[in-house]
Amino acid sequence: MFNEYDFINQYPKEILFTLYVHMVDDSREYEKITKKKMLFAIYESLIEDPTRFDGYVSADALNLLKNILHQKIEFNHESIEDYMLIRELQNCFLLSYNGIAEGFQIPIMIQDVVRSIVITDRHKDLDNIYDFLNGVLLVRGQINRDELKNIYDNCKPSYLTITLDQALMSLPRIFLKINEAAYVYEDTFEHPAFYRETVFSNYSPLYIHSWETYLSVGKFGINIYNPILNEFYKKLKKLKSEFIIDDFVENFVIQTQLSLDFDMSRIMQEFVDIESDIDRAVSLYNEVVREIPRWKFKGDPISLVDLDKIDRITDFSQDDKNEEIYCPCGSGLLVEDCCENQKELMKHRAILGEERAQLFYGLYYMLIHKTNQKYKLHPHFSNVERFFDRLSQPDFVKIADKFFDSPEIITEYINQYTVQVTPQQHEILTGFQHAFKKTFVALRYENQKLQLLDEKKRHIYSVSGIVSGIALNIPQDVLPQFIETRLIPLNKEITYDIFMNQIPVIIGPNMRKELKKVEKKSKVIRNIEELLEID
Repeated sequence: MFNEYDFINQYPKEILFTLYVHMVDDSREYEKITKKKMLFAIYESLIEDPTRFDGYVSADALNLLKNILHQKIEFNHESIEDYMLIRELQNCFLLSYNGIAEGFQIPIMIQDVVRSIVITDRHKDLDNIYDFLNGVLLVRGQINRDELKNIYDNCKPSYLTITLDQALMSLPRIFLKINEAAYVYEDTFEHPAFYRETVFSNYSPLYIHSWETYLSVGKFGINIYNPILNEFYKKLKKLKSEFIIDDFVENFVIQTQLSLDFDMSRIMQEFVDIESDIDRAVSLYNEVVREIPRWKFKGDPISLVDLDKIDRITDFSQDDKNEEIYCPCGSGLLVEDCCENQKELMKHRAILGEERAQLFYGLYYMLIHKTNQKYKLHPHFSNVERFFDRLSQPDFVKIADKFFDSPEIITEYINQYTVQVTPQQHEILTGFQHAFKKTFVALRYENQKLQLLDEKKRHIYSVSGIVSGIALNIPQDVLPQFIETRLIPLNKEITYDIFMNQIPVIIGPNMRKELKKVEKKSKVIRNIEELLEID
């Protein structure tokens, strides 16, 4: 028999648990409570103290819910504004969709309390604080709670009496925006897409944000008080719906964070839609990306960054390192002259380099996302960052295996984006099509590349890292060793699909002798051309 609360089974347990632990006193452990019990506990918390609605959902969304209950309005399915509010209500389980016949339903358990709620100024203040915190998160990428408190206290308007601690206690929905583990274990606000190793820790930001500018970033995704970004946003509004702008701006801002020099070719079509003249589109693109706050520079846009100063910071950091640390690849060189030296790694094609690595990761993660969308191997989110934030490594590997076993995924992508696929993208897509997974014997490093032996086929694959030398994770002194991975052949090198699983099997003296014999009879393969020759 149909149960009106069965809709909760459509949601990942992780999302429900995040709200549950921030809403319910004496919450139970993740493994010891079901989705429905968490849902009922959240509802009971809202019923016992209706003021908790203030930070649980926005005033606009709650007002829409109240109007529907009072039969003052019906859903306007053509309204982007209503659609976004409906999505918000669904994301916090106040609205369910039970099929075309029944349509949207407000759970009976909470209908009476929703009818009785009066939206207060406190609710609107908490909405502003939510946008402010979201803005700080998008500007900085990561910030510890003490620094966040200083920013909050210095920026908040005098009429706001709510402290940061009070706000965090009252805003469970903000925790859906952050890396929960970083908050629990490190007391840090961190965007799920944040990449810690990119940040210049000694950098002092130049741009001074205000309550209004943080609020702007939280609401619109960009600082509309910046004249260039304001003009860009106005052009977007003329051509795009607010819903499309919301998703586009978020993806655009996140992609700019990966490196100083980045490839945004997949975004360029959006700029061509805004500025049909290709030269003006490129000019607009270049202007905008220079004004996006960069997590690497603690929120400063590139237009404010003194690149000479960055070089001095980098040089200082390198000089401060211990010069007696030798490279784990066994070259006999110092690590900064070998597997930590980007120029040396690029010289030997032992890594893909920043631009190609970003393109590699971008295509790989996008196609993993498309694979899950098609085959539903894991609860799916259209928001890519949210999807991967809730994806464990075993689940990622499961979807990756399905992707590489489904050649139609790449074929469909190429057919859909034939005009936009660049030669660099085509190289990586072709590599994906010829990828293969098996267990190898990792022998040693040569020119910072890991030599993987396929005993049966008598092939040795010379494997490059993606963004860093492989020896930094698998040092020479643990080799030879059995390793399971998937190899991806490219035009000038062979790389792997992110994971290398080390198999804890001891290779004794006799086996080493046999491996040496096999190695002497094996052919070395360095790229896709050499791979296809033997196939």
